[in-house]
Parts: sequence; C-alpha cells; structure tokens
Amino acid sequence: MFFEVVIVYMKYISDIVKIKDLVERKLAFMSALTNEAEKIGLKPIVVGGTAVEFYRVRVYTSMDIDLLSNRKSIGYLLEDIFGFKNCGRIWVSELMGFSVEVPQPEDELAGDKNRIKTIKVEYGMSKPIGVIYIIGIEDLIIDRLLGFVAYKNEPNRNQVIQLLFLYKDKIDIEYLFKKASESNCFSELKDIVDCFPELKDIFKI
Repeated sequence: MFFEVVIVYMKYISDIVKIKDLVERKLAFMSALTNEAEKIGLKPIVVGGTAVEFYRVRVYTSMDIDLLSNRKSIGYLLEDIFGFKNCGRIWVSELMGFSVEVPQPEDELAGDKNRIKTIKVEYGMSKPIGVIYIIGIEDLIIDRLLGFVAYKNEPNRNQVIQLLFLYKDKIDIEYLFKKASESNCFSELKDIVDCFPELKDIFKI
C-alpha cells in the first residue's frame, strides 16, 4: 500500500508543481484530486473565490481552494496521496503553494446541482484528461453578490461585474433573477447592471 501511494503521489505531484501559473496549477491539482475522489464515490465541487478563478476571472488571486465534499475522506486523500498537512480546518501544502478547505459536504451546495459546470483538464505525467466540478455560474454570481451585501466587500462586487460581462450570453437570466429575489440581493444586482449600458441592454431589469 505504501508503494502504491508513493507511485500515485509522484504521478501527480512531479508535473503539477512545475506549473508556474497558480490558477493553472490549482486546475491541474483539482483534476487529479477529483480523479482520486471519484474512485471512492465522491464528487468534490469547487466554490468560492477559486470557482471565480476557474471561470477565468483574474481580478484577484485566491491562495486556497474551497470545496464541498466529505471532509474526512477528502482529508485522507490530501494527506496520504498529495502530501498536504492538516492545520485545523484547512490543509496546507508548501510545495503546491496553496491550501484546501472543505467547509461543507457537497449535498449542502447553495444552488442548483443540475447547473454544476464540468470542465476537462490535463494532469499527471502521461497527461490524461480529468474533470473538475464547479458551482454553476448563476449560483456563483449570487454567492459573490451575497458576500458584497454582507461585508461591503468591493472585490466581491468586482467579481460579479466580471462574471456578468464574461458570461452575459450564457447566463440563465430568469434563474439568476429568481435566485437574487429569493436571496434578498435583487436590488444590489440591479444597481450593478444599471451602471453598465451593455449589461442593461441584455439583462433588462
């Protein structure tokens, strides 16, 4: 068992740590982690600031990855296969250059599971294709908007703006408006849209 873990570790780590761009490194890592997680019946979902990055919004860089999954099982994979160290509620890897947090199980996703986005990413020595699961774009916008409403966090507002512009032709507007109303942040969404004529023409709030 020990040698099997070492082989798996080397298969992933030796290539991933060579990736200079932090977001691309996190993408490759999540692809590898998801591959191992699916072997034990898990489907980790990327949420929070890292999800924003994975949607190709580079308004800021997150130094951690927020996941929804089984905390105990993901912790085992992080420690035994990927060499992370547990530090309270997070796992840290100096080699990777980022930490991982699993605050909730995947069944507590604050959004529609049918809208989870699946992206394909290469990882490992032989460059196989793996997948990553990310919170849906509309639910991510609501999550970032709620962060802005609660904490007056300007970076969260900027992320909402970037996501609206980048995905304006793909967003389910009816669903977004419905979620915003249910989450008591519709007026804040309207205020943002009203600031940009291009968004006003599309979203017509």
